[in-house]
Amino acid sequence: MSRSVVVVVAWWLASPAAAKRWRAPEREPGLPLALVVGLPKMGTTSLRNYFHCSGYRASHMACSNGPHCGALGVRRGPDALGDQTRLFRKLCGDFDAFTQLDSVTTTGCVAPQVSHLAALVKALPSACFVLNTRPLDAWLASVRAHVTAHRYANWSMYDRMVANCPVHPRNGAGLAAWAARHVERATALVERARCGVVVDIEGDVRAVGARLAAKLNGTHARCWGQANARPRPPAPARRRLAAAAAGGRRAGARSRRRGPFEYGAAVDDARFAARPRLCRYRGAPASGAVALLSVASDLGYLFFHWPYVVNAAAYAARFGLAFHLWVGELPAALAASAGPICLRSRWREGAGFGGPNSNHYNKVLAAAALLDRPGVPGVLFRDVDMFAPAGGGGARDPRDLHEHGRVDAAFPCTSKIDRAAPRRKRGGPPRGFRLKSTKIALWYHTERPSLNYVFRRCAAFRFACGRQFVMPEVVHEGHTPRADGANATMAAQISASASPDAAQIAASPGGAVEDAALADYESEMRASREELLKKIARSSEDIAGRCRDAMEQSKENVSASLFDDEERARVVEAYAAKLKASREEMVAKVEAQQAEERRRLVEDLKADVSGVVDDVVAGLRDDLAGAYAAREAAAREAREASAKAALDAHAAEVQDFNRRQLAELRDAMARHRDDALARYERDMAAFRDDQLAELGPPGRGLRHGRRRPRRPRRARGARRL
Repeated sequence: MSRSVVVVVAWWLASPAAAKRWRAPEREPGLPLALVVGLPKMGTTSLRNYFHCSGYRASHMACSNGPHCGALGVRRGPDALGDQTRLFRKLCGDFDAFTQLDSVTTTGCVAPQVSHLAALVKALPSACFVLNTRPLDAWLASVRAHVTAHRYANWSMYDRMVANCPVHPRNGAGLAAWAARHVERATALVERARCGVVVDIEGDVRAVGARLAAKLNGTHARCWGQANARPRPPAPARRRLAAAAAGGRRAGARSRRRGPFEYGAAVDDARFAARPRLCRYRGAPASGAVALLSVASDLGYLFFHWPYVVNAAAYAARFGLAFHLWVGELPAALAASAGPICLRSRWREGAGFGGPNSNHYNKVLAAAALLDRPGVPGVLFRDVDMFAPAGGGGARDPRDLHEHGRVDAAFPCTSKIDRAAPRRKRGGPPRGFRLKSTKIALWYHTERPSLNYVFRRCAAFRFACGRQFVMPEVVHEGHTPRADGANATMAAQISASASPDAAQIAASPGGAVEDAALADYESEMRASREELLKKIARSSEDIAGRCRDAMEQSKENVSASLFDDEERARVVEAYAAKLKASREEMVAKVEAQQAEERRRLVEDLKADVSGVVDDVVAGLRDDLAGAYAAREAAAREAREASAKAALDAHAAEVQDFNRRQLAELRDAMARHRDDALARYERDMAAFRDDQLAELGPPGRGLRHGRRRPRRPRRARGARRL
């Protein structure tokens, strides 16, 4: 029993729940900082919990001395003169770990870890930098799903980042490319820092905890765990399809093997982001057929809705339409007008799925490019995420509008207005989606005058005029089709029209169906026009009667006042009182406006003065830094000149000393040579004399090889003794 209890306790201590309960003692103040330099939704909350569990005083975005760390850091600017850890703590609060520095709102994108990372590494040499990463497809899904209730006008983080961060193109592909560039650049800077670590938050929990604990002193591996993690549901069936190797290569997939193709990092959108493509279905009818157009901003959006694209191709073949597909993003000059209001869809309101989205501004550009092609009499637009139920009983032929010359471009109507979006302000996007005041409308009026019919026929349409007349049986993905294949919201329109059978449609797609649709359309328009004329007539008569009554009443009042002095005086007093009240009210309004204007001017002046002071301080710092650098350079040059002069003098002295030593050595050697020669000559002379002395007088013979000395000759006649 006791053994089992020990096992259970050990298991509980090793579990994540125990790790969350346990917390290390708080650190002593003054230790090195820890900065997380990754992007939001890359595990910043998990890292905050990790540092908090390890005893750090951790900050997650909010600062004690200001609204946000990022805003303060950018406004004040990092100082490159020495270690600025104390100034950083003063600006952003007395914390040990800052796990999120950025601030992304509906009007701005402040990310110091992206724009000022090199300056932060230089200004905080003793800090430890943590670069948190994760797979980009998972990160994109996380930022799309992150919506803070009752904040940022219910914009998701994806909408805020795409609208305000330096992203191009302004869609998922551009945001992923921006994040990839930051991770690549930050990896190089963090690895060169004195203390830095790069971790993948979706890696093995034990491995990530061990890596953090090894690099960050005083932290504990048991504290690591993923926060805000959502269980991943199985991917819907429409996300996967069997793609051959050739199709994968054409779509830009890096993998060439056969098998299930899944949207994610394997798809390369760079070519389509740089240059959009307008593609025509190979099995489409010959030139002269009305075109059916669908638009996708990137390959991810296209493959996410691939079954709907196949349904669109089948719909086009059924009615004899030429199916065209646009894949790509707007040019840089027009992409700035595609704000998050237009990028949002009904799935944000909980009526659909949490999938990717597309840029609606591409629709007009793609339709114009298609109309410029020869042999295209007209264009019908269909969203990628729409479908037509099989069979299509009661459907009208969509070509009747073009064949009878009513419109040249028809879009499915979207009467929804974004109620959660703020009203239009100066320089802001319009509420809802109206083309009349966008850059694209102005561009078409100047560059494509022949396309002005789009705006003449629908002056303020929201993509646009004719869902009832173009594709009534086509429903949006957010709706649920009934069992009989028709949308409940369009049942009355479908049942009111002529209903030829499938054989008749296949045999004569331009016959009875067009006549029935034309008759219904003309009858509806005639009834609508007659009803409108009746309403206008009744309204005109009512207004005329009211005007007559008002004039008669006014005449009676004037006549009565002319003959009644008291009544006239009362009217004058009432008018004077009313005028006085009106004047007082106007004066109060003017004073209030002046006070508000003064307050605004004072605030602007304060902001300007603060900005000027900050600029002056920054300029003085730069000047002081420049003067200090110049002074140091001059002192260094003086020291180098003095050292060079000393070295030159020492070299001259050494050369002079060497010359003197060499001269003395030469003299000594000469004297020594002369003395040696003299001694040698003396010795040789003495030796010669000794030898000569030993040899004796000359002329003697030699004995045993030696000449014997001669005997003196006897005198002739002398007697030998």
